[in-house]
Amino acid sequence: MTQMYPFVLNSNSKSSAEWRLYDAFARELNDDWLVFHHVKWIGKDDPGRPRDGEADFVVAHPHLGVLVIKVKRRSGHAGCDGSLFQGRGTHSLYPR
Repeated sequence: MTQMYPFVLNSNSKSSAEWRLYDAFARELNDDWLVFHHVKWIGKDDPGRPRDGEADFVVAHPHLGVLVIKVKRRSGHAGCDGSLFQGRGTHSLYPR
């Protein structure tokens, strides 16, 4: 069973997309995976000023690495080549 943090999703989470993804992680991933929901972070913006933010999910595996996810309620998919399809067209995840 996937190691989920928190073990039970907070009932204050209003995003149905987050609920669905949380349930899918818990159901589909094996116990090698760690899944963290609602992870706060602090970084710096371009001028170097402190900036805070939040990732909806951080998913980690000891051999495969770490994935940080921001959930949106849109249809589409992301390709491993950096392409992103949303509704009407394809966009690059890596702007040039």
